[in-house]
Amino acid sequence: MVAGGGLSLIIYQIFKHLAARWLDSRFDKNLQNLVHEQNKEIEQLKSNLTRAFDRVSKLHQREFEVLPEVWAKTNDAYWATRSLVASIQTYPDLNRMQAAQLDEFIIQCELAEWQKDELRASTNRTDYYRDNIYWHRLQLAQNALRTANVTLSKMAIFIRPEIKTNLEALLNLAWGAISEDEINHQHDPRPRLREDINKLNSRGDKIRSELEQQIRERLYAPE
Repeated sequence: MVAGGGLSLIIYQIFKHLAARWLDSRFDKNLQNLVHEQNKEIEQLKSNLTRAFDRVSKLHQREFEVLPEVWAKTNDAYWATRSLVASIQTYPDLNRMQAAQLDEFIIQCELAEWQKDELRASTNRTDYYRDNIYWHRLQLAQNALRTANVTLSKMAIFIRPEIKTNLEALLNLAWGAISEDEINHQHDPRPRLREDINKLNSRGDKIRSELEQQIRERLYAPE
């Protein structure tokens, strides 16, 4: 019985040892699998974060490139319009110019060649120049507005909504004012139309100042 009991104890100890080794082996294997899966998840998370960071960085870089261009074109269009629709306009007195001075001025002015010939032959050169140079200035302002609108349309996806809203508001004010001013010169209504021109004069500078601050903050953002 003692021998049998001793043998049983020995067998038990062997079985216990083997079972412990088997359990340890299974535990180690499961632990390795768990660590491996966790490492895969961590690497996947790192990869996702890296891609997300790269996208944000590229978008911010594109925004950094786009904003100055859109701002410059919008600013040019705004001031071209403000200058065109200003209630006080100044023109050189061509009637009082000496021949050499007049000839130099006509050569350098923006009128078409046939208009320059008509200007030379005009009995009131100052009035002729004032009446005709307006349409050249109008075309320049309209072209500047179209360029600003097209640029904004192309680049809008890289611009924050609140900035885009202000850009559109400023350009819309300019379009309204320039259209109204063109009607005044084409049809000479009495009284002359001033509603949209007054809107541009009263609201334009405020929106432009807000835009300048918004764009400055985005360009200097620490992202």
